[in-house]
Amino acid sequence: MPVPDYSPARALLRAAKQHPNRTSIIWPAPDAPWTLERSATVVAQTVTTLRSFGITEGDRVVFAAANSAWVFLLHVACAWIGAVTVPLSERLPADVLEEIIDSLNPQLVLTDPASPLTQRAGMHLLEVNEFASRSLAAAPALDHPRPLGSELAAIVYTSGSAGRTRGVELSHAHLWWASLCFRDGFEYAPYAEVVGICAPVSHIGGFNGTSLDVFTHGGAIRVFSSFNPEEILTSIERDRITMMFLVPVMCHLLLDANASLGADLSSWHRPLVGGDVMGPQLADRLRSAGLRPIHVWGMTETAGAGMMASPDSTAPAGALGAPFPYLDARLVLDDGTPAQVGEIGQIEVRGPGVANSFLCAHEREPARIRDGWLATGDLATQDEQGWYTIVGRASRMINTGGELVAPGRLEERLRSLNEVDDALVVGIPDERWGQVVSALLVDRSGLHSGSARATVAALDSDFAPWERIRHALWVQALPQLPNGKPDVRAAEKILHDNTRRTS
Repeated sequence: MPVPDYSPARALLRAAKQHPNRTSIIWPAPDAPWTLERSATVVAQTVTTLRSFGITEGDRVVFAAANSAWVFLLHVACAWIGAVTVPLSERLPADVLEEIIDSLNPQLVLTDPASPLTQRAGMHLLEVNEFASRSLAAAPALDHPRPLGSELAAIVYTSGSAGRTRGVELSHAHLWWASLCFRDGFEYAPYAEVVGICAPVSHIGGFNGTSLDVFTHGGAIRVFSSFNPEEILTSIERDRITMMFLVPVMCHLLLDANASLGADLSSWHRPLVGGDVMGPQLADRLRSAGLRPIHVWGMTETAGAGMMASPDSTAPAGALGAPFPYLDARLVLDDGTPAQVGEIGQIEVRGPGVANSFLCAHEREPARIRDGWLATGDLATQDEQGWYTIVGRASRMINTGGELVAPGRLEERLRSLNEVDDALVVGIPDERWGQVVSALLVDRSGLHSGSARATVAALDSDFAPWERIRHALWVQALPQLPNGKPDVRAAEKILHDNTRRTS
């Protein structure tokens, strides 16, 4: 039986052979854009560089640096030799980064100059710019990449409900099927698109959310090293960006900046909005700017492809939408029986793009599979027309600006403060961020002395930027349920009411 060919290396080489002069990578000024031929050549040179470090089939290669087109060049080169790409956020707390690196035992780690990572035995640690210079000076590999199917392609990390960061193992088939969902759902041809990439490439939305498909199949990408609204707006106008994925808060910030900049957004045919609910206010703002937003929902375990609501659909405002092609979804109750119309259930999904295992610390664990269905941890309802609307998380995870925050780790750190006897961390609704991290604090002295926000600010350097506690309030005792457990819903209401009074 023939081996399926999901290899991104073979796809890029084929595109470059047929259309060598098409634009492939739009670099920040003053660098000139690269053609498909140049990108394919640099990938072949990168293969040589990887082999010079002894990297072979199955080896892990970590990219723990700011957004760069080099993550895509690296991934395609890794696929060429059967190595595995691991994109990591360079903004993770140092101890979390160190734990992940230790668990992976990678052959090569690429970083930014200010990275806290240190050299380990048997591991090469190199800055991205140094790696790029070596690759550009290397001779291209002369062999040919082989077809790829179920082989492991990438490990993409996402926060677990207990605060344990999980690496989702995605095969080349998983990534390819998700891309096919995007193509048929969003109705685009990859060679005709210019994709802007401002979502972190350490997230599935930046790494595989149309970006990898377009880059390897003959289209153009423009990668932004950080989220700078003015730079992105200028690029949309100048480079004629046609498709870009953003979380809701990014959309708000772009629209705010464009009120004074006035960039021409007419080329941006497919604004993909996900990572959190696109509320009616944001949808109206985008439409008022002449844009036709596409609401998307996905997760790392589905390689990014879950549900969508096109601007032509009759989906209710804020709805997740309906499943992508090549993915099935259902709502089930705790006992596994189907949820009825309007009834809250957990979303389960299945399909060829759905992963079935992940890494947690030093162990490989199975995904939450039941009879072939993956439990997503998201609660939703479904209306009579089949549209899904999110209700919340089955766990306590906080979703702020598309970043997931596990409250348990933050609570543990809060209790280590001299002033704090107990703490409860929750997310409270926010139009821009979806949720903001907030906390109730029990004062050890019982006097509620000093500002609660000033107290928690002492831990800001211990947390990733998205983990930092934005609102805090002293209380005499944490609200409790009858079983003695913290009452999360009551805490959310107390904090929400307090922020409304003080805003």
